[in-house]
Amino acid sequence: MALGSKCSKDIGLRRRADALLAMTCIEDKCERSGLYSNSVSNAVDSEFTFSPREKVPEGRMRGFTLAEVLITLGIIGVVAALAIPTLISNNNKRVVETRLAKFYSSINQSLELSEVENGPKEKWSAMSSFEHPCDWYNKYLADYSKTIEIKPDDEKCLISYPDGSLLSLTTNHFHFIPKAKDLKAKDIDNSILGKTSLLFFYDPAPTSNLTLSKWTINKGIEPYKFRWDGTEDYLRNDSEYGCSEGKGGVYCTALIQYYGWKIPDDYPFKF
Repeated sequence: MALGSKCSKDIGLRRRADALLAMTCIEDKCERSGLYSNSVSNAVDSEFTFSPREKVPEGRMRGFTLAEVLITLGIIGVVAALAIPTLISNNNKRVVETRLAKFYSSINQSLELSEVENGPKEKWSAMSSFEHPCDWYNKYLADYSKTIEIKPDDEKCLISYPDGSLLSLTTNHFHFIPKAKDLKAKDIDNSILGKTSLLFFYDPAPTSNLTLSKWTINKGIEPYKFRWDGTEDYLRNDSEYGCSEGKGGVYCTALIQYYGWKIPDDYPFKF
């Protein structure tokens, strides 16, 4: 019994010595080749090392590195730089389409309401017979239209609408400016047909050129279509009035109406 007890003590002492020696080597960053078993070495390594690919303890999440965040932000910036101009352009097109269709509908409804009190529009006094276009507008349309302001401006009459659009009225010519609120006064005066302004025409009882004026006879306020042959090609490519770069832009309103008050994808101007 004494001999067995002594052997057990010796084994216990050796195990403790091995453990102390292992801890000493770890603190001194030494290699313990041959001094302790592989099992002890593996246990120590697993306790004091960590691989990025190891499973993160439950309840904790591994965050992103600074490099990963910067790369992600860079990608987002590139995508935004490519997409935002297109989104803005598409939104501007929708605004123009909405205001243009609304103007066409409301101005012609005003004409119909005025006819109840003032008789058939074909019998109204010609706009040219009034001292100023605003006088004609005030007599026939002002009471039937929702406007913010009606203001004479030299030979023009400027009619402002609640949605930010504006009508610049001269004799029989209606220049509709969908986004007047975003323009300066000088830009309104020098508006570009088809881009910043869209042209309508009013002449329900023409006295000459009846064939060329067939699109306005007995009509209300219509997109300018004088001498139009009824084809899309003519609206786009007429040398004087065509809706193309460098060709006047007079027919652009008619082209948009031709597409159901939608601006075609290949429209020549950006809004």
